[in-house]
Amino acid sequence: MSLQIASKDSASLSDFLRILRQRLALVCLILGVVLITTIVVTALLPRWYLATTKVRVEKPEGVTDENPVLTAVENGGAGRSKMVALGGVDLP
Repeated sequence: MSLQIASKDSASLSDFLRILRQRLALVCLILGVVLITTIVVTALLPRWYLATTKVRVEKPEGVTDENPVLTAVENGGAGRSKMVALGGVDLP
């Protein structure tokens, strides 16, 4: 393999593509090794998942129990209590 010395200061796109075609086997080899290594490591890793969470709900300050929306939420937030809290509409 002979080295070509460029006489110009900058390389063009055609120069880059020519070099890439010359090194196509090396690019494919590196890509293949990375792909196979990723597949093997993924297959060998243990399949376990861990997640924890805590939810803490507090009443905002200055809110009384007479607030119909909060009363509906405290009663489950569903069904008739929710409809009454949101406007006094009573649905069957």
